Amino acid sequence: MLAPLPMLPGAAAIPVAEIFDGSLWCLRLRGSGQVPSIDRPSPADLEVAAKLVEGLVQLGAGQRPDLGVPLAWDRVDGFARDVLVALQGVGWGETVTYGQLAARVGRPAAARAVGAVMAANPWPLVVPCHRVVPAAGGYGGYQGGVKLKTWLLGVEGADVQFAPKRRSNSSRAASSRR
Repeated sequence: MLAPLPMLPGAAAIPVAEIFDGSLWCLRLRGSGQVPSIDRPSPADLEVAAKLVEGLVQLGAGQRPDLGVPLAWDRVDGFARDVLVALQGVGWGETVTYGQLAARVGRPAAARAVGAVMAANPWPLVVPCHRVVPAAGGYGGYQGGVKLKTWLLGVEGADVQFAPKRRSNSSRAASSRR
């Protein structure tokens, strides 16, 4: 079943959930902006869709949502599964760096690989990849767009650090000539 969901502030398109056999298969945050047709869903699929709609309405109102829906974990395995399972331990209002998340799964040098897993996360919002930020500071990327990630972290009250701006080589060279 394809189910359109409520749009969140900062979102670029209508989120769409793919729900099959009573489990969330995929949550797309970017799309064409068109509402898909809904095929014949099972009662379990309708329950998952209703819970997602309710959770996104809560989130859109700035409240902590209940997005605890069954996930189709058979869609991911290996390192990606380990990372996504560990990510579920990052709570509301908390952030973790890509490197810290890599260390949590026993691969401290795999920060870039964690970034790839975040980009391919089939369940953004539910498995909160927006809570993963770069060690150098700032927000980093997000498959739903940085504007949505900024909004989500703001709603959660997360403390996102920003690294001091580095001077460019040309400004350093100019100051050393003085």
